[in-house]
Amino acid sequence: MRRSMIVALVILTVATAANACPFCPAPQVTLSERVSQSDVVALGQWKSAQRKSKQAAASTTFEIVHLATNPGDLLKAAQRISLVRYQAAKPGDLFLLLGTRKTVIEWDDPLRVTETGYQYVLKAPPLESRASDRLAYFLKFLEYPDEMISADAFNELASAEYKHIVPLAENFPRDKLRKWLANPDFTNPRLGMFSLLLGLCGSDEDAQLLARHIATPTKEFRLGIDGMIAGYLLLTGEKGLDFIDDKKLKDTSGPTTELFSAMQALRFVWTYGDGRIKKERLKQSMRILVDRADLADIAITDLTRWKDWSIQNRLIKLYDHKDYQSDHVKRAIVSYTIVASRDLPKNAGTIPKHVVSARKHLETLRNKDPRIVRRVERVLPP
Repeated sequence: MRRSMIVALVILTVATAANACPFCPAPQVTLSERVSQSDVVALGQWKSAQRKSKQAAASTTFEIVHLATNPGDLLKAAQRISLVRYQAAKPGDLFLLLGTRKTVIEWDDPLRVTETGYQYVLKAPPLESRASDRLAYFLKFLEYPDEMISADAFNELASAEYKHIVPLAENFPRDKLRKWLANPDFTNPRLGMFSLLLGLCGSDEDAQLLARHIATPTKEFRLGIDGMIAGYLLLTGEKGLDFIDDKKLKDTSGPTTELFSAMQALRFVWTYGDGRIKKERLKQSMRILVDRADLADIAITDLTRWKDWSIQNRLIKLYDHKDYQSDHVKRAIVSYTIVASRDLPKNAGTIPKHVVSARKHLETLRNKDPRIVRRVERVLPP
């Protein structure tokens, strides 16, 4: 796996860390958000359209079938409106029409809908509703046959805060989640979130299902495997982490993407695991990846954030190892040492041993590689 791809995945993980699903593609703007930003919400029936020509601008004519929001009675049912854009369709096709009231109504691009899709939009709890009420509504529409509905329901859950997802675990469609995950042809980007939901509501049987997916040998990048590992760890705790160590973190034959997915899962459990796995045990697993030169800098960065100062001597030895000579790794080791040297508890009567040791190691690194130490010190906060 190329370094640029790893860095991009790190950025994505950080950017989505506050979401319910850091294992999903970045969520799209939801229909509820679009509706809340609109002054006019209507259902329109396509009547005709004209492409742009030398004589006229492009236009599409709709007939208003229903008005959900219509401040000041700007529009009326059965009224025809013309949008300055071309929208291909057949007579009778339905579209969600959203507009903003200015000097005239400025219309968003029409969104093709079914009658069911329009009712889904109308009945969705507004943004100011309780998170539990909103999410309970959208849970019912996961993998709904209407793709517009299922995609929007997924985006609602993917953009919700994890703390609002957990209390709804008893409402998760466990049997459906199992069915989707057991289907070998189900490989869409929603696998990560569905695995996470199953991890919150599942049983030992579900853990076995996830374990079979995780242990399947592969040379390819697999969407959702990070969420599967996280869901599995939520169900199995430290015993399950032993399995992940053996099948993923210690496996030198699998693709680097699988290792990185396991690292993402470890970060998730560290932040959101609610004590299911002791933090010292999570550190132990992350340390395994320090032995992988291609991922060592990322593992060291995580261990720095986790304040694992137990590998100072090991890192100083690796600094001169022939396989660890990239700038990425050297900067990570120097950053680790600097942060450890500054990690003084408040009102400490004596200087902790890890600080004393780190300060000695830092001087060794400064004498050996002053340029890199200066560069790292400039970017680290004091």
